[in-house]
Order: sequence, then C-alpha cells, then structure tokens
Amino acid sequence: MAWYRNVSPQWRRRVLILVGLLVIYSLAGFLLVPWVLKSQLEKRLPGLTQRNATVRQVKFNPWALSLTIRGLELTEPDGRRFAGWEEFYVNFQLSSLFRWAWTFREIRLQEPFGEVVLDRDGRFNFANLFERKEAAPPASKPSGGMPRVRVFLLSVTNGFVAFEDRTRHRPFRTEYRPINLQLAGLSTQPGAATPYSFKAENDTGKRLSWAGDVTVNPPASWGSIEVVGADLAKYQPYLEDLTRAEILGGKADIQAAYGFSAGTNGIDLVVSNATVQVREVRVGDAEAKETVLAVPELSVSGGALNWRERRARVERVAISKPEVIARINPDGSVNLLRLRLPPPPEAGVTHPPASEEPWTVAVDEFQLEGAALAFDDLSRQTPFHTLLKPVDLE
Repeated sequence: MAWYRNVSPQWRRRVLILVGLLVIYSLAGFLLVPWVLKSQLEKRLPGLTQRNATVRQVKFNPWALSLTIRGLELTEPDGRRFAGWEEFYVNFQLSSLFRWAWTFREIRLQEPFGEVVLDRDGRFNFANLFERKEAAPPASKPSGGMPRVRVFLLSVTNGFVAFEDRTRHRPFRTEYRPINLQLAGLSTQPGAATPYSFKAENDTGKRLSWAGDVTVNPPASWGSIEVVGADLAKYQPYLEDLTRAEILGGKADIQAAYGFSAGTNGIDLVVSNATVQVREVRVGDAEAKETVLAVPELSVSGGALNWRERRARVERVAISKPEVIARINPDGSVNLLRLRLPPPPEAGVTHPPASEEPWTVAVDEFQLEGAALAFDDLSRQTPFHTLLKPVDLE
C-alpha cells in the first residue's frame, strides 16, 4: 500500500469514491436487482397472464451482465400447470454499444413447458392473454423498422408441450418431449441467415427433426423436415366427423425439403423431394367389428408443391398387397358406403364463386401390386362370394 501513502489526498478521495461505487454497484447487482425482479415478476405476472405465478430464484451478475430466472411457473386457478420453465439464462454484451445492435452472447431456456388446450367452445386456453379489459391506448407511430438484434447462441433444451383438443367427440391429446432447438448467430439484420436444428418426440414415439437456415428480416426459412413413426390411429378423433371407419393401426414416415418466405408479395412455399412411407395400415368397421381395409405398404416419392402457383406433383405412388373386404348386406346396403357420414344440411346456403385458381395435381406413375378383393353379396337367396387375387395395376 506504499503507493496509496504517496498519492495526494485528492487522489485518495477519488480512489475511495471509485471503490465505494464499485462496492455499491456490486451489492445492488448481486442482491438488490434479483430481489426487485423476483418480487415484480410475482406481483405483475398474475395481472398480465390472469394466472398464479411463482418464481423460485432470480440471479443477476452485474459484471457479466447475465440474468438467470429459475423455477418460473404459471398455473391455472384450479392449480393445473399452464406454462413456465426450469431455467432462463441471458447474457448481454457491452459490445452492443459498438455494434449498434442489441447483442447477446447466449440466450438459454431449459425445460420449458406449456399446456395448449382447445376448449369445447372453440377457444384456446391462452386466448385471455390477449383480451384487454380497458380501451387500448392509441397506436404509436411505427419506429421505422425491426430493431437490430444479434444472438450468438439461442437454445432450448428438454422442452415439453402438450396439446389437448376438447372439441372432438373423443378428446384428442398429444405430448411432445423432449424438445430441443438450437440456433447459432441469430440476427435481425436484413438477409442474415441463421442455421438451426429442432428435434422433438411425442408420447407415441413419433420423432420430428427439422434443420436448415432461417432469416428474421424478411421472414424466411429453407431446409429439410423429417417425421418418423407417426401413429395414424392416434388421430382417429379428427376422422369421426367424416367417417364411421376406424383406424386400427398404421405408421407413417415423411421426409421433404422446403423453402418458405413471407413478404409484401405474400407467401411463397416450395416443397421438393418429398417422400411418404406408410406401413401396416388397418381400417375397421366398428359396428361390424371387422377390418375392411389393410395396406401393408404405401409409398409416395418425388413429391413437389408450389404454393404460389397452386401446383402439386408426385412422381410415383405405389401400393403393395392391399386387402379390401366389400359386402352387400341382406338389406341391400354396402358395407363400405355405410362408413360414409352424410354431409351436414346446407339449406339456404349459397357458395360464392371461387376467386382463386384451382389447384392442379399430377401423378406421373401409379402402381398397385398384389391387391386382394373379397366380395360378398348377402342380399341374394343364395349368398355370393368371390375373391379376386392378385390384382395388379400399373
């Protein structure tokens, strides 16, 4: 400390003031800011979200400019979880002053969760988040463009999302976990592309993988998407308004490359190299308690779609060894036609003429291999039965 005794009293005062300011800054950052943020979150979130809110811990590092919020949870009035996360971490960079952009070294979200519910009245459970109890203030003038933001690393790990549709005759529910997302070099700078990868798995083993590049300004993305092991029977509730048939089993795999952009000229969506593999499909007649259609394998390859041109094309469709049971019942009804549901009455409804060009769909090649058709006519005094096998069509 010899240097301290050799400096002038004026400089000593400046050093003491500087040290005091650093101590106050540290104490305020490490102790006061977390306490204020935690109390304000728990105070204001219930009013903003119309749900109960709890926060387990808030940490702030004034020297690293990092904020951590742990254990945030929003719950419905009945105690059911609505949304939240285990940990949210953000690290702001002072280099923002030199980059002329809000710059973040890392934004990380660990174990986020959310419950999305479509109630019987057709309203989503989150709809009340956007309802205003008071008149909205006059809209401010546009600021002149999207703020400049740069995030070196944005990640979501071990996420969980549940969707429940209560508008169906039988409620539909599916859960996706874990959800993992990673973007490196995210920027709102015009034309700046960010590589990303997204992976999720639902409660029936379906895996969704999504990777490519994305731009924020303008909104655009291109890359590839893959769905593996989609359980077709799970989506039966969405067919009950269309048919009495019941999907008893079946898995589907889907792969495609895509390009998407949204701008002043509308939406552009192009899909290419799409393939669909469907296997072990069984469709049953619940009333007759029998399988009326079985498809061991169906494949679609070379699929392409252009949204703006309203055009779709498939290079090849192949169906292998399907089995169909057709029957005329004693009362003259046909079992397959009975599976149709009549359309709802539309008395007095007039449909306006279509204002858009119709879609054009083309299939270059269709192949049916080893099909079997069992036909029974029970309406005759002497029942008739025949089996056509194999049936090939190309």
